[in-house]
Amino acid sequence: MMADLGVCREEDIAVRVLGRVVGHVAATGRLRVDLGWTALSAQGAGRGYGRVLGRPELRLEALSQECGTVGPADPTRPLDLAAYPVGTLLQVLPHHACAATAAHAEARAVAPDGETLLEGGPWPIVRGW
Repeated sequence: MMADLGVCREEDIAVRVLGRVVGHVAATGRLRVDLGWTALSAQGAGRGYGRVLGRPELRLEALSQECGTVGPADPTRPLDLAAYPVGTLLQVLPHHACAATAAHAEARAVAPDGETLLEGGPWPIVRGW
């Protein structure tokens, strides 16, 4: 949300939700991912629910409770489904970081390379506001 408003840059956003491609919908050229509104929140529908980090060609188009549909950011350019095999990990910068964080029981820290998990975690998400 903040990056969409121009308040910060993508690289300033600390929260990422990790999901994976769980299937292809060949008839529509879409990806199915294991990220739904219970992982990301339903906020941001008009803006794609979040941004897929490092994959500007992808857009989260729809969310059900536990799954999401990913299509092309540019609807005139179909996705090459073979470029996203089942099991491909995607890091999503959620539209609303607070709501997405509250949906999870724990957090992990990732090094600046975006790949390496840092030692010391996982850390529990504090509840009770």
